[in-house]
Amino acid sequence: MHDLSYREMAANIKNHLGALPAGALIVDIGSMNLNGSYRPLIEPRWQYRGIDLVAGNNVDLIMRSEFDTGLLADSVDAVLCGQCLEHCRDPFRLMAEMGRIAKPDAMLLITAPREWEEHRFPIDCWRFLPDGMRILFERAGATCLEAYVNGTDCWGIGRKKPGG
Repeated sequence: MHDLSYREMAANIKNHLGALPAGALIVDIGSMNLNGSYRPLIEPRWQYRGIDLVAGNNVDLIMRSEFDTGLLADSVDAVLCGQCLEHCRDPFRLMAEMGRIAKPDAMLLITAPREWEEHRFPIDCWRFLPDGMRILFERAGATCLEAYVNGTDCWGIGRKKPGG
């Protein structure tokens, strides 16, 4: 990840997750540390679990399959996903999985490139705009509270709908 992505995630965690209680479970989808991790942004009072498709640095849990984290429905207090969706064959299915594992009213903090050079790992499929981010949240059973561009990234901040 690049520095602006890290700083923006830090601000979003502070602004949107600060009221989470001690022991809250925050998962980071696409967490492998290739060039940075959001783990240092998570307060010690919370639990952080990095999730990715394969074992690696900053991966605590390997997904069962491309669109199945293996976590129980409604079990996660917040979901982070940074610089991952562009590498996903079907970002709608991955967002649906994020919505499935999030507790009702849980926050989802998502960022993906709006523009960036091709960077395969192992594939590079998508670029995102605010309207597309809103649709991803809608399809995941979440309300998109904000969708915006910051530098080369598109951000979506949302909350899973109660009973969603």
